[in-house]
Amino acid sequence: MSRTRRAFLAGAAGTVAALAGCSTGSEPRRGWVTVDSPTGAALHDVVMTEEGPVAVGGGGTVVHRADGEEWSTVDDDGPADAANGLSAVAATDDGQHVWFVGSSGAVGRLNLADGDVRDYSAPGGKTSTWEAVTVIGPAREERVFVANGSGELLVAALNGREATWEGPRKPTGGNNAIALDDADGVVFLASQNAVARRANGQWNRVDAPGASITDVAAVSGSVFDAVTDSGGISSYNGHNWLRAADAEKSLAAVDRVGGRGLAVGDGVVRILTNGRWRDDDGPDASLHGVALGTARFADVAVGTEGTIAERF
Repeated sequence: MSRTRRAFLAGAAGTVAALAGCSTGSEPRRGWVTVDSPTGAALHDVVMTEEGPVAVGGGGTVVHRADGEEWSTVDDDGPADAANGLSAVAATDDGQHVWFVGSSGAVGRLNLADGDVRDYSAPGGKTSTWEAVTVIGPAREERVFVANGSGELLVAALNGREATWEGPRKPTGGNNAIALDDADGVVFLASQNAVARRANGQWNRVDAPGASITDVAAVSGSVFDAVTDSGGISSYNGHNWLRAADAEKSLAAVDRVGGRGLAVGDGVVRILTNGRWRDDDGPDASLHGVALGTARFADVAVGTEGTIAERF
């Protein structure tokens, strides 16, 4: 899972009190609230943008919450109207373009300014399931990284609407790719047993911290967190793995921005405050994706049967 909107989130970190749509009457709501969802399809990932969160899931579903609005469906059958399930989503640094990937080679791009959805599916003739995506740069000049279950990585350079694809490469040695993220221009590609880091055009591999990785979140160009199927949260400091926390249940997704962090899984939510991970009283649902909020938008977690929960 990728959260490539850190450039604008960094400026909003620590200013999340005045959130849009988080009050009823004059009394603000606090904690996690399960909100009305426009879909019953499973939602697999979510990304935060300057224009609000965007989540993707089963059957090509794409949903968005604009400032001051309820969640609504942007697209109900995905790129090329093929109804292929979507597994991951990421945004450009300015949050104007949102990219999503999924089964049967599905690759699409949503322009939040006008709602236009473009189809870039089957790049390089690849029609397997894309498991992960991350994006570097602003809209119309972005570089898009997509990875599939065979560990193949393709990279697209955008010039206006045209995409030129490079690859494939296998930075994790061909192991199943499960997550991509980036920070400070550095890309991280995770498989279950390793994380590959790309800086200055070179890939370097770091073995997993003793359990199967399920997601990664970049903190900086050298530091990243990983969550595992055993419920562990570990941080790689550029030299070594440090065990940060353990949970009783598997964790599926993690997001980090500065000193803030959220991790979610099957009926479990963990929050990073004051440098420590602790349990949070989240929704009793199987959660697949999470995105930290901004001054205008709440933290968001998504999961099965269209579940959308927001934390104010």
